Amino acid sequence: ETGSGRIRLRLGGAEEAVPYLEEAHRPRQEALPWTRWERHKTASILGEALIHVGECERAERLLEVSVPEIAAARGSGHYRTAQAWQRLVDLYEAWGKPNEAQVWRARLR
Repeated sequence: ETGSGRIRLRLGGAEEAVPYLEEAHRPRQEALPWTRWERHKTASILGEALIHVGECERAERLLEVSVPEIAAARGSGHYRTAQAWQRLVDLYEAWGKPNEAQVWRARLR
């Protein structure tokens, strides 16, 4: 579930968090309509965990889809949107792509 996965992720256990987040992600992808931001929030959090375990390509695939949907649903000033943008900054910094990180960092200002 998302809650258990997020707790593990916040405590620094990304490897432990990934299976919980994947378990939460699958049913939300199948059950929730595309327009439900909660569907994309779960994908974004899973993307964050994947960054921490070095699965940057997989994280990018999730974040490329989820981040714009979160921003569209919540608006550019919402804290969930800022969290999603920060995940992209973190991804590109971890992946050694500073130019891409800077694009998303600029949105945080």
